[in-house]
Amino acid sequence: MSEDPRCCGTGTCIINQEGVCWCGQTWDGEKMCMPKSMTTQTSFKGNKQSLPSKPCQVCGREMTWRKSWAKNWQDVKYCSEACRKSKNIDHAR
Repeated sequence: MSEDPRCCGTGTCIINQEGVCWCGQTWDGEKMCMPKSMTTQTSFKGNKQSLPSKPCQVCGREMTWRKSWAKNWQDVKYCSEACRKSKNIDHAR
């Protein structure tokens, strides 16, 4: 996985094609910055609504991004150790 040159320095940036990071910062052409709408908004720091998520490949349960997955989010496939162990079992849902 290559480092994104637009990263704000935390090492946890996940920036989409439009230049928007999971934390809400946007690429202004020179640096990452908070959008004007977010600088005036009074949201609490623990807001998890903007975090990316994807389904588990075994059970289909929605997995929300975690900081511990920052470096390998693209490789995360299973929501739990149990799903990882049962990846080869046919799960008809």
